[in-house]
Amino acid sequence: MGRDRFHDVALSPTSSTRRAQLRADVNHPILFGHPVDHAPGMLLLEAVRQAAYRSAFPRRGVLIDMEIRFSRYAELTSACWIETLPNAGETTTTPDRHPVSVVAHQNGELVFAPTATVATATTVPLRLHTAG
Repeated sequence: MGRDRFHDVALSPTSSTRRAQLRADVNHPILFGHPVDHAPGMLLLEAVRQAAYRSAFPRRGVLIDMEIRFSRYAELTSACWIETLPNAGETTTTPDRHPVSVVAHQNGELVFAPTATVATATTVPLRLHTAG
């Protein structure tokens, strides 16, 4: 998920590698900076980031682009499902780019449907130049 601490993981796994449940830890000091009755936007953005990383696995990368439009609030009182979709028909001319379509549903209604892109290029070796 791209996180070192379990406390920072926003998705709970399911039997499907493409589907996860939003994990809303209301005690998280960053994602829940104050009491709210819905999932904060920062939590939803983090869920998209983690879903994109999971979709790119086993390749590692960095999120470089996200486009998101929220359709409704994600309430804390019922499960919110985050699913990555295959990008059939969408091609990229750059092999080190991994575009991901994500959808979130709660109680059968669309919460958001973003697209995200993970750059999965291998690290370019650092070349040191010395003055001489």
